[in-house]
Amino acid sequence: MAKQFFKGIILLAACTSANVVFADFYAGGQTGSVTWDDNNTAVSFDVYGGYQFSEFLAAEIAYTDLGSFDDNNAGDTFTTSVAGASYSLVGLLPLDDTFTLKGKVSYFDYSIDRERNGKASSKAEAGNVTYSAGIDMNIADNINVSLEYRFIPLEFNLYSNVDSAPKQEISHNQTESADNLSLGLNIAF
Repeated sequence: MAKQFFKGIILLAACTSANVVFADFYAGGQTGSVTWDDNNTAVSFDVYGGYQFSEFLAAEIAYTDLGSFDDNNAGDTFTTSVAGASYSLVGLLPLDDTFTLKGKVSYFDYSIDRERNGKASSKAEAGNVTYSAGIDMNIADNINVSLEYRFIPLEFNLYSNVDSAPKQEISHNQTESADNLSLGLNIAF
């Protein structure tokens, strides 16, 4: 018990001397708009948890869903969905007691599911590095609202998605990119 109290006092002293209060663990979510290369749009959401090592550095793990969008081509409707896990290193720059600038470098481990006229037709699984920049605003003790821009470059090979047949490559080195603007809320413990 005394050891925990001592750790708490050291943490409080470190935070107070830096004039910025931060807590180690945090969790939150965000939602926003995704715009793809071809101007298709979708609604995104993330649910995440993280650990803040210092006032300048944190790490996060998130479930990221970039939504789905439709393309019409030669009478066929293609619906594409993108989702996966993000592993991020977060750099923080406190401006004052209220605002903090942040930058993220993430590894996005995702899958792409594509349907043709409502039936599964192709799938891709890949991982790429994404980049984010944003600002957090402390609205109450340990509660932050965030605005974040994320650039998402994707490079993948597309495979047929027919369970009874061997996996066949349909498209090699396909690239897409997206811009994502999100508004979020997180709570530190």
